[in-house]
Amino acid sequence: MPVLITDFTWVSVLPIIRDIAKKETRLFGCDSVKNRTSIRSRYLKDVDFYDLSKSESMLEELNRLIDEKKIDVILPVGQNFTLFMANNQRSLKEVSLPIPKLGSIERAHDKYLTITDAKKVGIEIPKSVPCDDPNTLYESADEIGYPIIVKPRKTEGTARGVKILNNKEEIQAYTKRSDGEQLLVQEYIPGDSSCMEMGNFLYDLSGCPIVRSSARKIREYPISGGITTCGVTTYNKELIEQCERLLTRWKWVGLAEVEFKRDPRDGKLKLIEVNPRMWQYSRLSIQAGITLGELWLKAARGEKVSPVTEYKTGVVFNNWSKDLLSLLHHRKKDDTYPFMDKIVKDVMPEIVGFRVFNDPLPFLKKARIW
Repeated sequence: MPVLITDFTWVSVLPIIRDIAKKETRLFGCDSVKNRTSIRSRYLKDVDFYDLSKSESMLEELNRLIDEKKIDVILPVGQNFTLFMANNQRSLKEVSLPIPKLGSIERAHDKYLTITDAKKVGIEIPKSVPCDDPNTLYESADEIGYPIIVKPRKTEGTARGVKILNNKEEIQAYTKRSDGEQLLVQEYIPGDSSCMEMGNFLYDLSGCPIVRSSARKIREYPISGGITTCGVTTYNKELIEQCERLLTRWKWVGLAEVEFKRDPRDGKLKLIEVNPRMWQYSRLSIQAGITLGELWLKAARGEKVSPVTEYKTGVVFNNWSKDLLSLLHHRKKDDTYPFMDKIVKDVMPEIVGFRVFNDPLPFLKKARIW
């Protein structure tokens, strides 16, 4: 039966599309944004764009597509599509939708509710204060101590709007630009990208874990805190067990990424956020031997799937188009940074391995932005 996958223009979806295409030849894509670099794989039979702000018309179009293409599974990738599906699940035609209940997604989507629940299951968190009014940032900073991290409570999970503020003058400048959204104020945990560690999970429809893995960042962009541009697979039992306590509390179904930072001051993992969606570096899981797309589809159809018990550690992932930006910024900050060595060691092998010949359009689309 045909499958619909959302957010198909995301670079993280490309390896999933290719993995699913090994077993399912009728694969359709949809997205909400046309002006991204539309990474169109040859494995997608057709694509559509929907306006998430117009829920009624989008529901009509989705239901039409489900009937017309006889789709039996929708695989929602991004947080916004996942939230939309959860909010409108009863209005959709009968399809399998591997997502948690709306209440669980909302708690994962709201960073303050996330850390509140994490604390209840014994997970360490940074000092944190919710902030509904940017003008109260001064009081929050006095309570936590400078520098502070200021971030929106609810975002797609791509480091949008995350700022480091070091003093009252920077707070004043920030409040002038603020659009009044709800914020979370947290203590700044020192340490570079290598202190960031992640748990990656896939749960079946009954809430049993199929994929339990971990990884560590090497580089990110922006370099002050952003998406993973270079990372490596690990096996961190402590981190995985902590993630499971929180996801079990939420009775999780489907995909989730859980981010921690190792605090060099006390050596403890501190929860940063949970992303209720596909992680941006999904290719890393596949390179490590986890057939993530195939497992996700089987789980969505309710098929019996054996949990992944082994995967390769030490496997390096590189999002070459973003990592080039990260490397350029590192070189700008430090003239001695081994820029060319990193290009040859990390970036070039990834470009060569980007399936240029048998699925060329994604590469050409990404290369065009350079």
